[in-house]
Amino acid sequence: MKIGIITDVHNNVIALNSMLKLFEKNECDEIIYCGDIIGIGPFPEETVQGIKSTLTVAR
Repeated sequence: MKIGIITDVHNNVIALNSMLKLFEKNECDEIIYCGDIIGIGPFPEETVQGIKSTLTVAR
């Protein structure tokens, strides 16, 4: 199982998208977000939407 870990995004949607592409390329099975997703950068809405697009609901 491959796990991608992201932390301290701080609204940097460009870096977030780069990491998500890298995780996809490396066929990560899960992504763990460790915090500081928004806070000091210029793209809070885009960052949140990018992260929400990767979430799955546990059943």
